[in-house]
Amino acid sequence: MEEHWDKFMHSGAISDYLEYKGIEMCMAIMRKYEEPGDGTGEEDSGADNVDRNGPFDHSYR
Repeated sequence: MEEHWDKFMHSGAISDYLEYKGIEMCMAIMRKYEEPGDGTGEEDSGADNVDRNGPFDHSYR
């Protein structure tokens, strides 16, 4: 990421700055969702929400 900042500092072009900021934003989002429960306000319960009959409830039959 540092190379993108250096590219912007050398050129001063707005497109280079926007490229740097875009990568910075993407990295922040990726860090937010790296682990289950991170950034969502929810804790990982470990449950897979599958009952003993399979992943779908067929009780409506």
